[in-house]
This record gives sequence, structure tokens and C-alpha cells, in this order.
Amino acid sequence: MLALSSTSPARAKEKPAMFCDTGVPLLFKGLYGLGCKKEDLVVRVAGGSSLNSDSGLFQIGKRNVAVLQKMFQQNGSRVAAADVGGQLSRTLRLHLGDGRVTVTSPGREIAL
Repeated sequence: MLALSSTSPARAKEKPAMFCDTGVPLLFKGLYGLGCKKEDLVVRVAGGSSLNSDSGLFQIGKRNVAVLQKMFQQNGSRVAAADVGGQLSRTLRLHLGDGRVTVTSPGREIAL
């Protein structure tokens, strides 16, 4: 939902997944704890839109994408595909049977 936990440390402590800089590392630590290896993960990213206006005052979507990109770059994680930005809401689906990832937004569905 938000880029940086420093904007609300108490909330981040209570709900770390609410922030990009605490939630994403938490997700990866969980995956590693289940036996996943960094080199075997395929990262696909969707979201970061500005639903009301792309020129909004806070630009939360753009900030989330920028923080995410910086985190992946610093950690040497390669993003295989992305569908970010713009003004569309998105639903990301991981098809467990075959590993496909699709992103659905109003009027379209794409494979990531």
C-alpha cells in the first residue's frame, strides 16, 4: 500500500506487509524459510497505478514502484516481467498448476 515504513513506524511494526520496504523482504524471507533459493525465483511485478490521477500530489503508485525497483537492484534480484504504472486497477493471478502469471485489468488480460 505504501512505499516506506519510516512514514509510520508504529503501523509498520504492527503491519509490516503494508509497506514496500518491510513487506517485500518479509515475503522473500518467508520463501527462503520454505527452502526457496534466490537464484530459482522468478520475480514478476504488477501494480503501482495512480487510480485517480497520474499527476496526484502523493504519487503513491510511482513511489512504490521506485522503492521496489531500488530494493531489487540492491539485492541483485532480476525482475522477469512487469506491468506497472498508469491508471488501471489490476488483479494478479498465479496459476499454480502451470506457473503462469496473468494480470487482469478492466478490458484486458495479459500474461506476465
